[in-house]
Amino acid sequence: MQKDQQQTAIIQPLDATDTVESSVDALAQGEAENAEVAEFNRLMRERETRKKKRVVHRIIAVAVVAVLIIGFMVVHAIITPSDGGVSPVSTATVERGHFVDQVSSTGSIEPINSTVVAPQIDGTIGEVKV
Repeated sequence: MQKDQQQTAIIQPLDATDTVESSVDALAQGEAENAEVAEFNRLMRERETRKKKRVVHRIIAVAVVAVLIIGFMVVHAIITPSDGGVSPVSTATVERGHFVDQVSSTGSIEPINSTVVAPQIDGTIGEVKV
């Protein structure tokens, strides 16, 4: 019986240590889970913020495009004539007649540039084939 008591005495301190260590491990795991939950919540808030920014940017882009289209339509309406967009056209009937193309002028003609052409060899040109 003494052996049984000694074994029990030896086992009990180990069990108490295991219980303390498992409690510490449980606390550490709980803190780790809390940190993970906090990080997850932070990431979700960031995602929501980015989503809101994206929606705002899209709304601004659509508004800018709408303003440009409306502005173009207003300018186009101001520029075009108010009589339905038809501009007046003048017409004439064709007549057969005599057309004279003649130009007369008086004056003197002077060249802009002049050049003297002199051959390098003396002699007479016998023939020029053009």
